[in-house]
Amino acid sequence: METDLEWREKMLRLAEGTGAAPPPHFLTQVFSCRGGLTGYTPATESLRHPLYELEYAERSEAEHGHRQTVELLASGKLRL
Repeated sequence: METDLEWREKMLRLAEGTGAAPPPHFLTQVFSCRGGLTGYTPATESLRHPLYELEYAERSEAEHGHRQTVELLASGKLRL
């Protein structure tokens, strides 16, 4: 599985010359996971279709958004 940075670099290369906007710099994503003996891991298909996703241009926005998403999920205010 490629890292986020590898994926971003690949998407930037693919977007060059197409006029398409480059992918966002930062994402908050929530995936469906299944539990097991080794912990919780997302299924491959789940990685293609996040249940929830927000995009951010700046790291500080992403950090705040991540904390807010976790708080909403923990409090039951974000339904997926």
